[in-house]
Amino acid sequence: MKMIIYFFLICFPFFLYAKEYRPHLKDVSRGKWTLLWHDEFSNKQLFDSNWLVQNASPNHILSSRWSENVKIKGGKLFLENKKEYRGGKEWTTASIEVRQLFLYGYFECRLKYAQASGINNSFWFYQPIKDNKHAFEIDVVEAHYPNKLQNNVHDIGQNNYINVQNPSYYFLQGEINDYHIYALEWSPTTLIFYLDGKIIRKCDNKFCNSPAHLVLSTAVIDWAGKITNAIDGTFMVVDYVRVFRKD
Repeated sequence: MKMIIYFFLICFPFFLYAKEYRPHLKDVSRGKWTLLWHDEFSNKQLFDSNWLVQNASPNHILSSRWSENVKIKGGKLFLENKKEYRGGKEWTTASIEVRQLFLYGYFECRLKYAQASGINNSFWFYQPIKDNKHAFEIDVVEAHYPNKLQNNVHDIGQNNYINVQNPSYYFLQGEINDYHIYALEWSPTTLIFYLDGKIIRKCDNKFCNSPAHLVLSTAVIDWAGKITNAIDGTFMVVDYVRVFRKD
């Protein structure tokens, strides 16, 4: 009896681990997935070792991005949007990227986007070094309040010209002020995009075949809706990020 209890105490945490970190898939994805990397945002020290935080004022957006806009609280990541003049911009937002690079797998993020128009709430990948004068970007989701979502695949060619491969727009059904799970299944031949476990887009992988950074970010941009003071004090809130590989 003692041996049974001992076995249960030792093994039960592993059973919980396997159950908790199973991919949130409703549509069928063949094969077995194993957890490769994750952040549940419960440990600030782990966050600092996992992520690089941007401190800059990018030219292509209307906000600058700073570490002060990144907060870890209650097992959640908060990317804050503020109305404050800094870095030559009238707004501040936030952007973080995983320190390591990923190539292929199943990538899942549970997040709640900022409840104000004019904010681009993003979960995406980019290739940091051009390969044969080309690089790429995969937007798993770009969410714009109140319910417009999009995903794109960019081929960034010579002179940084961006070619968008079949841009995709769709609208969130259900509660907009709630968490939803956005995911990408990335293989050498195919890119499959998921929303809450259901496939919303599938396309051929024509050039996304190099290691890339995983990024979470917010930005004030004019094509994400009307820019108003309602942006001030809003957050993109992230529950977790999980990366799985196929056995």
